[in-house]
Order: sequence, then structure tokens, then C-alpha cells
Amino acid sequence: MIFKGSYIEITNRCNLNCRDCYNSSGKNKVTVELDLDVLLKYVEELIVIYNAKSITFSGGEPLLYTKIDSLLDALEDMSARFPAVEFAFVTNGTLYNKKLYDLLENNKQFFAQISLDGPTEDSCATMRGAGTFTKVLENVKQRKFLNKPFFKMIINKANASYVEDYFHFVYDELGGVPSYAFTSLLGNAVENWEEMNISTAEKVKILTIVQKKYLENNIKEAVLPVPTVHCDLLDADGEREFCIKADGSIQPCQNFYDDKFCIGNIYNLDWKVLCDNFDKLSAYLTARMEIDYGCQKCYIKSVCGRGCPAFAFIENKDALASDMSCEFRRLATINMIKTKKTV
Repeated sequence: MIFKGSYIEITNRCNLNCRDCYNSSGKNKVTVELDLDVLLKYVEELIVIYNAKSITFSGGEPLLYTKIDSLLDALEDMSARFPAVEFAFVTNGTLYNKKLYDLLENNKQFFAQISLDGPTEDSCATMRGAGTFTKVLENVKQRKFLNKPFFKMIINKANASYVEDYFHFVYDELGGVPSYAFTSLLGNAVENWEEMNISTAEKVKILTIVQKKYLENNIKEAVLPVPTVHCDLLDADGEREFCIKADGSIQPCQNFYDDKFCIGNIYNLDWKVLCDNFDKLSAYLTARMEIDYGCQKCYIKSVCGRGCPAFAFIENKDALASDMSCEFRRLATINMIKTKKTV
């Protein structure tokens, strides 16, 4: 089995309470975070045994992890011993840690994804709260990162009109890579869904704008905010990149967040058992390939892998149901082909 990397929530603490937060970390009253020694043992085994190349640290807000400086020191040491491994931090950008920023400016193996939901104070405040935009700019503007930071915008009704302005702000003014995703029906977004969810037609329109900007500026690092066409979990020999929660539980991916799909825990990790559990889940999910979600009459059936089982569960509490993105997938696929021909 191939484990290409891992997304690790090292703490459930967060200094913000974003209205679309997928795990509602800003509401947590009791701190839960990973033991440093257990975390480092897990990361090193993943690298040494499985040759993983990408380790991402998130939260909550990872800079609130109580042993963040010790973690960064250990990762700096790992970067010297494992020069092919990349270490990324997903942060809301409002907090400053000298050690992290020094690594981002001086160590080519360190990367950052910074959450920012608009190109102005007002547009960002609708999702992340007043003052967050200013704090992010204070921390990142004028810095000389070795790797361009990704700035992630979660698109919803409140900020959808800023997508193009956001691109230019991030790319031209901040020197970063604009990145986008649509709000998911998870965490805080559930209670705000009616005022945040946008139509399929609007998503396709936004996708066209983003794709054109990426093509015109030859941006290849970022991934378009497209619906899942194929899930690696359905491949017996597919590459795995799983999610670790702050309590140590192992989820098959960041979107399969429900405890029902827990396949292990790093506090009592048995790699063989973990691999067996992955295989069992994959075998179960392959049933999707035999289910007709209207696929026989679909004009992209030859390239569509029946969508995302995680979003099927989010929408229907059934991983074998439709992921409710068939129309978006059809329109997005055709529209992307047309856009690529015209740019």
C-alpha cells in the first residue's frame, strides 16, 4: 500500500470561529491535541516505512499547539534527514510564530496555506470576523517566502462576487498562489447553509473564471475547485493520504470526517491493521462503480468515477448514494474543455 502523505490536525483549538469551518474548531471549549512524541513517531514511521512525501499540519489553528516550537524544531531536523519530504502548515494567518516564518523564508521544504476569504477587510469579515484580514496582511506582506504561499478562499454566497478580485489581490499584491474551494455541508456551515450555498450554475461560472486565470497566468500548482470525478479510495492499489484528528483517530480522508469511518488511532497504531482497514473500506466503496446514478445516459460516463463517497455520506448519510454533484460534474467537465480551447 502507498501512503503518499497525511493531513494532521495537531490541536482542536482555534482563535477564530469561521462561519464555514468544517470541524467547528472555534467552538471547542476543551483543548484536545496530539502528544508530541506520539506525533513525531507517527510522522517518522510514515516517512521511513512508506516513503511519504507530504505532511500537512492543521487544526484548529496549528500555531496554538502548546508545543509548536518543539514540533518545528523536530521538523527542521527531519527536513535535513529527509530532503525529499515537504512539510506544510494550514493556518488562518492571524497569529505570528517566528520559528515558522523563519522556516518558510529559509527552508525550501516548508510550505504554508493561509486561509483568507476575501480581498478586502469587509469581504473577509463576513466569514472570519472583523480584523482578521488586517492581521493576516501584517504577518505575510513583504515577506520573502522560498515557496509561494497558497491563499485559500472558501467560496459562498457572501464572497462569490470577489473571486476574480481575490485572484489579483493574492497573485499580484501578495505574490501568492490563489486557491479556491466551495463551502461544504460540514461543521459550522450546516447551520448557515441556506445563506451560503450557491447554485450549480453559479459554481460553473466561478470555475470558468478561476480556470481562465490559472491558464492565463500558467498557474499549475493550484487545483481547480471541481467536484470529485474519481476517488482514490476505490482503487485497490491507490495512493492514500489520510487525515488524523486531534484525538489521534485516523480517517481515510479529510472529508470522511465522521467517526463511523475511523480506521485506527495513532496512540495504538498497528500499520498492518490500518492497511487491512483501508482495504476493507476500499472493497466496500467499490460497489459505487456498479451503481447507476443516471450514469448510463450521462455524456461524461467514460471519464467519471461516480463522484465522491465522502460527500455522498455528508449529503445522504450513505457513502454508496449519489454525491449530489452529477449536474455540476457534467457541466464543469464540458465547460473546462471549452475554456481550455479558448485560452
